[in-house]
Amino acid sequence: MMKEIILWGKKFNIEKTQEMELSGIKGIIPREVGLLKNLLFLNLSRNNLEGEIPKELFNLKKINTINLSYNNISGPIPSNLGSMKKIISLNLQSNKIYGKIPQSIRNLKMLNYLNLSNNKISGNFPFEILELKKIWYLNLSNNSLSGEFSEEMIDYFSNKKLPLQNLLIGNNRVLDKGQLSKSYSEQNLKEYMKNDSLRIIVEMNLGKKNFTCYTMDLTKKYLEINSDYRT
Repeated sequence: MMKEIILWGKKFNIEKTQEMELSGIKGIIPREVGLLKNLLFLNLSRNNLEGEIPKELFNLKKINTINLSYNNISGPIPSNLGSMKKIISLNLQSNKIYGKIPQSIRNLKMLNYLNLSNNKISGNFPFEILELKKIWYLNLSNNSLSGEFSEEMIDYFSNKKLPLQNLLIGNNRVLDKGQLSKSYSEQNLKEYMKNDSLRIIVEMNLGKKNFTCYTMDLTKKYLEINSDYRT
């Protein structure tokens, strides 16, 4: 019975390996990584990885952290994304991933950090995320998402049914209807903001000497006056 596998020239014990953090590697992610059944933590960020994410990786039942950011990974997100029942943090930012976000994302009940920014992800905004009750950081910016915010989603955010503290969806084609939700409550929004800080995140490209920062007035009166702008 095989007890060890070799990945990128290094030996890993199939039973005992719980963490993997590698730098200076290139090529594809081998399917054999899915044999590390007790793997909890995987960090392969800032390498020269390419090719698609093997579906075997998402079959790991115990893994709680995956970071594949800042590589050249392409292809779609495997449809078995929802198989990782214990995943807490998933970071795939700054790759060349395309296609839709699998609907099985709704099964990631433990997920609290999701970063898919700076890819080529398309399709409608993944409303299945509304079913993730523990997510506090969601970054889908700089993709090709489209669609409209439904009243259900507006209600979710305004009534604080999600623990979201950071929501980044800039540079997509997501629109709203230019109207306030029927159940909009300014009082509820004030209560929501009372004990929280408002964080404005400005992402700057390296090498730029200046940039423009746009801020938003989200008061009820301003939204009513400017609803036709579809901002």
